Amino acid sequence: MDKLFSMIEVEVNSQCNRTCWYCPNSVSQRKENGEMDPALYKSLMEQLSSLDFAGRISFHFYGEPLLCKNLDLFVGMTTEYIPRARPIIYTNGDFLTEKRLKTLTELGIQKFIVTQHAGAKHKFRGVYDQLAGAEKEKVVYLDHSDLILSNRGGIMDNIPQASKANMSCMVPSNLVVVTVLGNVLPCFEDFNQKMVMGNIGEHHISDIWHNEKFTSFRKLLKEGHRGKSDLCKNCNNVSVQTEDQYDYVL
Repeated sequence: MDKLFSMIEVEVNSQCNRTCWYCPNSVSQRKENGEMDPALYKSLMEQLSSLDFAGRISFHFYGEPLLCKNLDLFVGMTTEYIPRARPIIYTNGDFLTEKRLKTLTELGIQKFIVTQHAGAKHKFRGVYDQLAGAEKEKVVYLDHSDLILSNRGGIMDNIPQASKANMSCMVPSNLVVVTVLGNVLPCFEDFNQKMVMGNIGEHHISDIWHNEKFTSFRKLLKEGHRGKSDLCKNCNNVSVQTEDQYDYVL
């Protein structure tokens, strides 16, 4: 039986205030919209608690988590139900004030990955410069030029489409995405939800992870058969090809 995933990305909201040229939000619309129902999030936490989940959990897919009105509630529930997990926030930083950073840290966030994306002036730069040493250590501050861009499974025509069809990928062996409505995806590149593996409102996330569809997909990608998957055949992301790269997460 395959080992359990070590990372989970939860789409607590679908909205983003930016439409960066290298993001699918600039060319398409999410299939699901809105915010996750707190009852559904609680169910996910109960499922992860039953697994004693101790990996990385983050609060995004293609949305900006700080736009989620229930973010504090969700972070607090995460700390309560899966205290051994590592909660991280990936954010564009536009709404991350020093006060919000302190509040979310107190609720359990261990790290903030803040990216100064292309476009409008970044207000967080001033906030970051004023942070005390201990607070600044909680933040990884990136410029958009630091990002390794992918074509998002072939969606982004303006990013080189070089074929990687015969290269292995370990993303679906280490990570799951849970969408706003509870659908489980095997990869953060699956913007259009081509490979829904199940729904946490209908099945336990462990059962979804170990079902035949997901297991077969992981095997396919491990063996380098991207060309056999509609989701992966045009993908140029080769950032995770071995087990020891699984926690790269940008």
